[in-house]
Amino acid sequence: MLTEIMIVAVPVALGIIMFGLGLTLDLADFVRVARMPRAVGLALLCQVIVVPLLGLGVVLALRLEPLAAVGVMVLLASPGGVLANLLSHLAGGDVALNLTLTAVNAIVAVVSLPVIVQLSVSYLAGDSPEIGLQYDKLFGVLALVVVPVLAGMWVRRRFPGFPERADRPFRVGTGVMVMVGVAASGVQYHSLLATGIVALGGVCLLIGSMSLAVGYWVPKLAGVPRPQSIACCMEIGVHNVAVALAVAFTALGNPAIAVAPIVYFVVVLVPVGVALAVFRVGERRAVPAAER
Repeated sequence: MLTEIMIVAVPVALGIIMFGLGLTLDLADFVRVARMPRAVGLALLCQVIVVPLLGLGVVLALRLEPLAAVGVMVLLASPGGVLANLLSHLAGGDVALNLTLTAVNAIVAVVSLPVIVQLSVSYLAGDSPEIGLQYDKLFGVLALVVVPVLAGMWVRRRFPGFPERADRPFRVGTGVMVMVGVAASGVQYHSLLATGIVALGGVCLLIGSMSLAVGYWVPKLAGVPRPQSIACCMEIGVHNVAVALAVAFTALGNPAIAVAPIVYFVVVLVPVGVALAVFRVGERRAVPAAER
């Protein structure tokens, strides 16, 4: 029974989350791409190509079983979300760049996510009867990524005072919805999750750390300023678990694929916490140096 509820509830929650995200965006976030093309271009390169390829290398090197491997790739195909913007702010990142990356990612995901998911299923699962990619439902998930964002942007433009009043309730509400979704999945599939934590805990910790490191160091080594590199780090390193769960439950129709995103949601807090601490220490050291 709970499985049927999750199939309906996860996409609905995703739509609400993406609408709340749209309330934080406006056309200026898209226009800003022209003012910081290097940072945006490198972030998209890392998000769409570099991190998924590294993730593929990890799942192949560790010889993960097909369902777990596809779950990892679905997670890596999912763009960043609202949490990345908040973490970037806490880490001293360029939040304006995060908003731009979030806006652009919502559009790019329409192409990148189905391509990565299709290639991952074909290569890692082959003809496995346990995985059946339903394209109509996959594009339904993509519609829930883009359409609510555009609706939120329209509401922001049409009713300027509403986003400010709704900001905190939406931030709290979306966080609660993700946690409830993860908790409900854990209750229903506790045996899968218990096995998954043992089998995938280290993998997800590695994947999360790798995503954060790539997101920071690729732009940084290419000459992107530190605040923008931090923004890229959080956008690339903190994947949208709600999108991954929606793909697993609806488009792929197998709860076992959702285990990797759920485990990631828990263990990624460790490398994210380390990254925040490092960035905050670096910021405190940079201030006295600038004053000298």
